[in-house]
Amino acid sequence: MIDVLTQALHDPPAEKLILALSGGRDSVSLLHALQVRYPGRISAVHIHHGLQAAADDFAAHCAQLCAAWQVPLQLQRVRVHPSGAGMEADARGARYAALAQAVPEDTVLVTAHHAGDQAETVLMRVLRGTGPNGLAGMRRHGKTVSGTPLWRPWLSITPQQIADYATAHALRWIDDPHNADPTFTRVWLRQRLMPEIENRYPAAQAALGRLAELMAERKPPTVTLVERQTEWGPCWPLDAAAHLVETDRHDALRNWLRERIGQVPSAAMLTQVEREVMHAGEGRHPAVRIHGVTLRRHRQGLYATDELLPLAEGVWTATTSIELSGWGRLTADVAPQSPLIVRASGLGERIKPRGSAHHQRITTLLQARGVPSWLRARVPVLVRGDEVVALADWVVSSDAPPGLQWQPAPGWAGSR
Repeated sequence: MIDVLTQALHDPPAEKLILALSGGRDSVSLLHALQVRYPGRISAVHIHHGLQAAADDFAAHCAQLCAAWQVPLQLQRVRVHPSGAGMEADARGARYAALAQAVPEDTVLVTAHHAGDQAETVLMRVLRGTGPNGLAGMRRHGKTVSGTPLWRPWLSITPQQIADYATAHALRWIDDPHNADPTFTRVWLRQRLMPEIENRYPAAQAALGRLAELMAERKPPTVTLVERQTEWGPCWPLDAAAHLVETDRHDALRNWLRERIGQVPSAAMLTQVEREVMHAGEGRHPAVRIHGVTLRRHRQGLYATDELLPLAEGVWTATTSIELSGWGRLTADVAPQSPLIVRASGLGERIKPRGSAHHQRITTLLQARGVPSWLRARVPVLVRGDEVVALADWVVSSDAPPGLQWQPAPGWAGSR
């Protein structure tokens, strides 16, 4: 049995590997096996969620273990923000975001997912009404939603094989109390549903794993939709999607959402996105939040955006540039002669463009430029007293600083 676990580690996808170490039996066993086989090539990262009293104990155990085995360890603390998707999904999103920051470019992230996890994943997706891609479950080689390369070497290894390995090597681990709480879907599947299924079908775990392998090997769909790049970020082209037959459109949308939300969407999610966002009437600005991502429609594009926090205003004076967190950088040939307030535009504000005899509503100017509704409060205006002297560097008055330029900050549009 132990040889099977070791053989599964052959042909690693990179010279350097970093293991997501929870401190539980599975990840501790995998760390031990990797360190024995590839000494000096392994490091670890532990994500401290702070969701339970024992979180500090998990971190301390991982630190002691890595010190004893001479494995470099990163400790990443995260805050889990409720999104309405449930704590499981929110914690997973925060975890993978932190892992993306912890993995260097030349390193592959390794996780201890096993055959039991794969069976649970496939079964859970079936119950949620998944499509063909969802039935493929997790892949041995893949990427996280953040694009981090990922290796799951023990995806075909059973939980009992891992338990035997841990016992044989007298390994120490910590059991997470959440793994015994059936209010979590995966725990309920593991404790309640899978045992009932296996009583009738003893090979159910292996069968679900084989189903995942077969679905992963199937030919990709013949119809794909390429994202369209716009000034506001990438979007899924609704006009092109409208020409597809329903089954092809659903498949293409499912694939795109999988990349954006980090998991295969359920049938209910697809229906909600189509009904509330894609088919929204003219003049509406629909937004649906799914697993920490907000899906929005703008003209003929479907956008996936992160949470957009309010931007803080600043004062620009005495220098030829100003850097504002989240907004970006404003520069000019000459420093403002008197202080300028940089902020979002207010309701009904107007600006008198250079060379024009009349003031124009900023809202009208933003609409004419095609700025999506959710970004209009994120376009900086420069104000002196009660007078708006510039709308970014798009529309300027005769009082705007000469040579004004605006370089938006990375992530300003919030698009994924």
